[in-house]
Amino acid sequence: MPNKLKKLRINSKKQIERLFKQPFLLEYPFKVHYLIEDGRGEMHCLIAVSHKQYKKAVDRNRIKRVVRAVMFELMDDINLILKDKNKDLYIALIYIGDKKINYKLIKEKIIVFLQRLLNYENNKENTCNATIDND
Repeated sequence: MPNKLKKLRINSKKQIERLFKQPFLLEYPFKVHYLIEDGRGEMHCLIAVSHKQYKKAVDRNRIKRVVRAVMFELMDDINLILKDKNKDLYIALIYIGDKKINYKLIKEKIIVFLQRLLNYENNKENTCNATIDND
């Protein structure tokens, strides 16, 4: 289990810089930066909570713990999809909500976002292949 959690983290400063150079999407209660590139088919995640919004470390840590639990639960399914495509997915989830979170709500929001992201990438690949076939 600790090995899986270590694989989930983004440790490289260069990777974090590349991730934050990407434009962000607003998926309330998150601001999401993502990067998809060729790789071994793994998902990596960075979770952040604003110190200005949540003054107490207890509150920030609880939010991070809930989001990390959701990502850990979804990790195996996402990795299977990514292995088929030989892609790596890097996600930075920045919590911008103003209320304390509910596990079920966060799980629903993350699943919807990931499905939309993976379907978008799938459609993007299909349209690229279709234009190549027409030439």
